[in-house]
Amino acid sequence: MKYALTAFCSLLAICRLPASAELAMAKVGEYPFSVDGCGAIVYSGASNLFYVVRDHGDDGKSKVYPLTLGIDADTGAILSQKVGEPFTPGENRDSEGVAFDAESGRIWLADESGKPTVAEFDLSGKPSGRAVDLPEVQKKFCRGNLSLESLAMSPDGLTMWTANEQALTCDGPSSSGSTNIETVVRLTRYRRTAADGSWSAAGEWAYACDACVGLASSQSGLSGLCALPDGSLLTLEREISVATMGRCRIYRLTPSAIKAATDVSGMPALTNATFSAVGKGSCLLDFHGSNLAEMIVYEGIALGPVLKDGSRAVYLVSDGGSSITRTIMGFTVTAKTVSRLCALRLYQDSSR
Repeated sequence: MKYALTAFCSLLAICRLPASAELAMAKVGEYPFSVDGCGAIVYSGASNLFYVVRDHGDDGKSKVYPLTLGIDADTGAILSQKVGEPFTPGENRDSEGVAFDAESGRIWLADESGKPTVAEFDLSGKPSGRAVDLPEVQKKFCRGNLSLESLAMSPDGLTMWTANEQALTCDGPSSSGSTNIETVVRLTRYRRTAADGSWSAAGEWAYACDACVGLASSQSGLSGLCALPDGSLLTLEREISVATMGRCRIYRLTPSAIKAATDVSGMPALTNATFSAVGKGSCLLDFHGSNLAEMIVYEGIALGPVLKDGSRAVYLVSDGGSSITRTIMGFTVTAKTVSRLCALRLYQDSSR
């Protein structure tokens, strides 16, 4: 009951952003983070408590870390960080998406090791036995390490979204090594009639990711989703390339844009098929920076608490702690990723 009450209070607060508002986003700051290899983050809805997912630890299994943030109530800036003891969610070995279920007080994880899964775990890591019945196309045609990378639940707990990071093999090419491929992924929606009910498939929509700007060692795909109370989605796209050092783009998909697109759930393949992809509208935020020694690759996105002016804090987490060496035009280049948190502010733009 306490989780249901928390969810209700959170929903009231989040609805202070009007459904019809023209939303804008601003970058507040970036902060070093002590945990490497993180691909997902979610807000619990209370006490500035988040959960951050590390795709795998030293034992090869995924880890979930409680994270309590000190947050500036005016700007959303991160003032302090307290990382708790992690727990291991069952046998998951590459968890990349997370959603917090306020009704049960548990989390749902999207895992892309082997055949992808979406399943529920308690906060000690024990599986609840509840799982999502994924479309066969996602299991049969997924690309290795480019499968389900995101997960997001609506504030009322009745809708959940996930998506593959890059195109299924039946849906077209991946973006790797190209500057002209807009890899097409499937946004997949699930619904339930009650917060303790089972999830049922409720449509799939094609989403075209931005092409890479830089060519060398490049790839671009959909790495995170965040559900807003008006039914729209924030999408986090990330590019890895020597030219951009890790480029981050965030779009808002409105309910009308999703409705106007083709439901492709009945299509066994998108290659050579006729369909309308979801209209992405204008980019809310597009940034990149740092350098090869400190490349920041953001993979997870979460809606945070309401700020004093009614705007919302949004947080990103990066996947750091890895390096790759390539020979480019005769020169040997080594790029290293670093772990960061990023604070953003989502607000109504009265000038638009």
